Amino acid sequence: MTKQTIKGMLSIQAAVLVLWAIAFGIPAEAAAAETVQEQFPVSEGVQYKDIRSSNSSGNQAVRVMEIDTSEQNTSVEIGFPEGLNKLLTTTSLALNHHRYDHRVVGAVNASFFHTGPRIPMYLISKDNKLTFAGQKVSDSRDSYVNEPIAFGMKDGKGMIDHYQLEMDYTYKGKEYEITSVNKPRTEDSVTLYTSAFHGNTTQTNEYGTEVVVTTEREPILEFGSAYKGTVAAVREYGDTSSTDIPENGFVLSGHGKGSEQLADMEVGEEVSFAVDIDDQWKGSSFMLASGPMLVEDGEVHLSMNPNSWRASVKAPRTAVAIDETGEKVFFITADGRQKGYAKGMSLPELANYAVELGADRALNLDGGGSTTMAVRYPGYDAVDVANRPSDGRQRGVSSVLMAVSTATKPYYLYTDVSRDDSHATGIEWLTAQGIIGYEDGSFGTGKVLTRPHAAIMFTRVLELEKPGKSAVTDFFDDVKPDDQYAAYIAAVGQAGVFTGSNGNYMPDKQLTRQQMASTLVSAFDLESGGEDVDINLSNVDPSHKDSVQILANLGITSELDDFRPDEAVTRGQFATFLYQSQKH
Repeated sequence: MTKQTIKGMLSIQAAVLVLWAIAFGIPAEAAAAETVQEQFPVSEGVQYKDIRSSNSSGNQAVRVMEIDTSEQNTSVEIGFPEGLNKLLTTTSLALNHHRYDHRVVGAVNASFFHTGPRIPMYLISKDNKLTFAGQKVSDSRDSYVNEPIAFGMKDGKGMIDHYQLEMDYTYKGKEYEITSVNKPRTEDSVTLYTSAFHGNTTQTNEYGTEVVVTTEREPILEFGSAYKGTVAAVREYGDTSSTDIPENGFVLSGHGKGSEQLADMEVGEEVSFAVDIDDQWKGSSFMLASGPMLVEDGEVHLSMNPNSWRASVKAPRTAVAIDETGEKVFFITADGRQKGYAKGMSLPELANYAVELGADRALNLDGGGSTTMAVRYPGYDAVDVANRPSDGRQRGVSSVLMAVSTATKPYYLYTDVSRDDSHATGIEWLTAQGIIGYEDGSFGTGKVLTRPHAAIMFTRVLELEKPGKSAVTDFFDDVKPDDQYAAYIAAVGQAGVFTGSNGNYMPDKQLTRQQMASTLVSAFDLESGGEDVDINLSNVDPSHKDSVQILANLGITSELDDFRPDEAVTRGQFATFLYQSQKH
């Protein structure tokens, strides 16, 4: 089963006049031309939709991920490469932050970035600490980022608002502005470098002055913090040697006017620096600066010239939005530059779309060829690309926004498996072994397990060697070498997991619960151990009684009054039995 197949099988090709209005409260006439291509719950509190529309201006293909952060196990986080000096694809960054108890179930590309030094262009913070200050916002209203605006999370709620970052250093009682932190030095600036900067040196040329300052502890740039230090070295203008960054300390690197400010410093003198931000952002989980603002107080509000070419051109777009409570966060992507499929949106169109979704505030993110939406499809553990990037592939990006589930059990791992399903843990474990469900996105939890499918599961879980198909006749008379599952059946026959009946595997018959008990005991070499548990074996076939007793003794089954030995095993039950058995 491929993810593309799942996408097709999940498609809901129906007019969304009612569905869209119910889901997002949009007037029927506004949604009349839209259809939902596919939709499904991704995890607890996370919903995904693929929406298509067509009008006189062209076709649109929009993806929306709605994240309810009021759900206990659901959060929105930021992801970026270590060192912030390289570009990775959206799915790669998501995978870098993905683990069993921290599942990244959705992601979109985020900040604007420089393609030369491969670093973000604007502020990024995490855990109330400045990670990257970036460059100054532009003075031009034709630029995307001409006001300091950020999206972030604080106390579990989304925020989109202006910010005021303050960075300065003090020398001989006078304060001077620090232009940026941990990025390539620019003209007429003072850049602060800490050991968090990639590499051990500032990597600057000789056309500036650099001052090395040592401190009592490592500067971590927490908002509201200040550090005092002593000048340990000065690299004068014209010196081509490298400037090492101390672990407990920092380097002030000046160019032009900034270089002139640093030129008089001498070894042994005291220098301090401070970093702070306005109170509303203090204590935030993360901040990501971008622009322009698209929506404010539920109305379209562009913080750039809407008539500029950057705003008016129809192109692929990415945005993040929040509702009035901040508890609902929307990831939005619009594909474009693909004739016959999607033309793209202007920024005013994107802003209007966000308003229709119910956004109280919305912020534009990097777009164009970088626009990417990734989502975890039912039956898979990791995210995959959901939209169609205009380059025909993912671009490397400097950061992503992620929808994260910390649930200890899967939630909608498959369309028929909820987080509270009694077989969820076993099904999730099987999925991790590469055993997945059906093409419609379901696991088939309640379906009767076929004997060939049991052979596949045992082969993969036990990592059995598959002999040649022709070897199947060495074990079973009723399986032909060219049968679809012959190699798997041969594998379990060779391993002694299945012995068959009178030389037959009986691939067309159901696997009963008592037969399953014997296969589990053989497969995992289970031993009874200790005193027998009191279990009713009166209706169990004598050939299987010992196996059923072992399952009871080990706590693999709790069906002690009636094991239901002749009942056919379902796929969900078998997943749980396999999971429990492999632990012994």
